[in-house]
Amino acid sequence: MHTRVAIVYNKPFHSRYDAVGEEKAVLSVLEAVEAVHQALLELGYHVILVPLLPPLEPAEGELRALHTDLVFNLFEGFCGYPETEALVPEVLSEMGMPCTGCPGPVLRLALNKAKAKTILKDALTRVAILSNEKFKGITLEVSPESLRICTHNPDHDEAEEELAIEYSGDPLSISFNAQYLLDAVSNLDSEHAVLTIASNASSCIIDEPNVSVYKFIVMPMRI
Repeated sequence: MHTRVAIVYNKPFHSRYDAVGEEKAVLSVLEAVEAVHQALLELGYHVILVPLLPPLEPAEGELRALHTDLVFNLFEGFCGYPETEALVPEVLSEMGMPCTGCPGPVLRLALNKAKAKTILKDALTRVAILSNEKFKGITLEVSPESLRICTHNPDHDEAEEELAIEYSGDPLSISFNAQYLLDAVSNLDSEHAVLTIASNASSCIIDEPNVSVYKFIVMPMRI
């Protein structure tokens, strides 16, 4: 018996997208669905397409009525309601059904930028307490769904914090002065902070989304 896979996605509203000149967004959603659909068929899976439409309650009902082995989640939330992006993984988690992508709590945290910034600041502060007093070095280990912040000092004390994140790049490990990171994040006027790290040896650019008043650059260090 073939494994049954459901592809869940938000069915585009052509008229609403067209009104704001985002026709390409509509096409990209459908192209992604078609590409995944064809790839799964070629691998021998039985595929079900599940386009979700608002309102929320009927969409949730469709998910709960699924009889499948796995869900390939391409759902990005309903237009104008970004918080609904977490709907699919949350409902499927309650059902005990495996799905691709980030868990619901991770998506909700990623959408709540102010809370995410506070959690990052608090984690950096706690780990920095046990860092080397002179260099304040900490290491960021980034992997899909996880940010691990760790440090140690000459007295063999260690500290570690692990945060749930939404990340789709290659794993990387890079070290910075914790105080410099904290100063940059704390001095942004916005409740939101964007940290951009290109590679294991690159600097960290910290700024505010959609605002160019302040931009901080923190250079990496060796520990």
